[in-house]
Amino acid sequence: MFGPLAKRYEGIEVHDPPQDGDVQFVFHTYHGFVVVMMQTEHRISCSPDDARELLSRFHRFNLCWGLLGPGLVYVPFLTFGNYYA
Repeated sequence: MFGPLAKRYEGIEVHDPPQDGDVQFVFHTYHGFVVVMMQTEHRISCSPDDARELLSRFHRFNLCWGLLGPGLVYVPFLTFGNYYA
């Protein structure tokens, strides 16, 4: 996993398999540079508080790293859509 992306999981307890009271979600992160763009799908199961924090971290990650590549035009729309869904 991409180094700065792996740091987003620090302090977050992800469960596999899901435990009682967990929420499950899917979020896509984007990163790239100039002509290369990578999309990573995250399927997460964690507590509601950890989920809110992780979604916020992923959203900020997309707004920083996703804008360095060819996704500059569409990443903001995708990440806001993913975040609010």
